[in-house]
Amino acid sequence: MKKNEKIDFEWSPIWWFLFVGGGIIFLLVLGFSTIVASDFWRGMAQGGLIGILIIHIFEGFYGYFTAQKHNLPAFRWGIHCFLAGVMALILMKKYIKNS
Repeated sequence: MKKNEKIDFEWSPIWWFLFVGGGIIFLLVLGFSTIVASDFWRGMAQGGLIGILIIHIFEGFYGYFTAQKHNLPAFRWGIHCFLAGVMALILMKKYIKNS
């Protein structure tokens, strides 16, 4: 990287991806295992997974359009917001302040 090149992107810390991924794996096991959970809890976990997916899709779009508006790499921030959620939005806010 050149010394005068502007930095406009940063990935979330690895612990955040482990936290989010661990929660999703927990819901997947709970939602699709007949051994671990009853029908009620499987339905709750499946509903939670659908809710998480919808929220992360909206976060990805929000991150994409917000980054585009502030001349940041929109596709990177959109994917990052889809994968990491709110932590990516917090990081993006830091770069928006600096621009």
